Amino acid sequence: MIEIENLKTADGLYPDDIAELIACANHEKKLILKRVGKMVVEHRRYIECMDWLNSILSESNTRLEGASGLLYGEPGVGKSTLLRKFVRKVGGPFETPSGSKRPVVRVVTPPKASEERLVKAMLEAFGVPELGIGKTQDMKQVVVRQMKVQDIKLVIFDEFTHIVEDRTEHFTKAAARELKSLLSEGNCQCAFAGTPELVKIHDLYKQFRRRSGGDFHLTAFDWKNEGDQEEWAAVLETIHENLPIQPFAPLNKQSLPYLFHRASEGNMDNLIKLLFRATSIAYDDGDQTIKKDVLAEAFERMRRGSTATNPFGDVRKRSVKPRMVEDDEDDDEVTGLRNMPRQQRDSFSRRFG
Repeated sequence: MIEIENLKTADGLYPDDIAELIACANHEKKLILKRVGKMVVEHRRYIECMDWLNSILSESNTRLEGASGLLYGEPGVGKSTLLRKFVRKVGGPFETPSGSKRPVVRVVTPPKASEERLVKAMLEAFGVPELGIGKTQDMKQVVVRQMKVQDIKLVIFDEFTHIVEDRTEHFTKAAARELKSLLSEGNCQCAFAGTPELVKIHDLYKQFRRRSGGDFHLTAFDWKNEGDQEEWAAVLETIHENLPIQPFAPLNKQSLPYLFHRASEGNMDNLIKLLFRATSIAYDDGDQTIKKDVLAEAFERMRRGSTATNPFGDVRKRSVKPRMVEDDEDDDEVTGLRNMPRQQRDSFSRRFG
């Protein structure tokens, strides 16, 4: 699953270069980049995870106390995108004669979440942020009432690893216990999504394991697995057919599946960011295809500190004529030195000032 929202980082912002591409692009280029960003590929992991979420949803109103499950995987494998898709498909809100119904709600867990901030995040996800006032205990009762009024059957807490990583074990246990109690009062199922650190909840809070309806581990494509290799090539073929500017060769041919796997580590989020940047570069260069050196350049732009060898080879050397630019700073001297005394705070000033 691929969509333009997936290009955002965990804090909800686009990486600087992607943000600049979107902001500065002309109308035609924006349309092309959006086509890349909005592609959706339904592959086995996508379908299996959707089935898992549907199975949790189908258990609502069948038990005296709500069940739960963990959806976990490394950053970028597509957890949040998949959850957004699921909620858009079945979550509502749906208008009925008895009012607005919201069967499934996705709550984004705030970093360093306190009990108050977490409850407020729930009310915001329920579409009633204005009710997030007063004492925390009172807001909890508002949450329970809203779950019943809106007939909420499943609450999904995305980025719940914040609770495990940012807070103490004591807080994590208390938060899990309170949420289970809260959701049970509303006769509601719950799912928690995050990185693999999330599974610590089972050890920290034994009742959580007892009431677990099962977990789902969403993984990247493993090149050492033959089935994953075949599926990866099939995904690339589907993507190739729908790219507005296509690569120089079919993505599932020659050594390209392996090279793209190396570049993205089998991670769908990394893959789309690579193709997004490559499409932008090819468009700016007026190329009819995405060439190998353009893929190399796109890889360099998404390194983010990685020291891995560029799988696409050398980046094309661009010829740029050097030119002088004016410094916008308002200096008092033509030398660029400000007309003020040097502060005697460092060894250079003390020796030469």
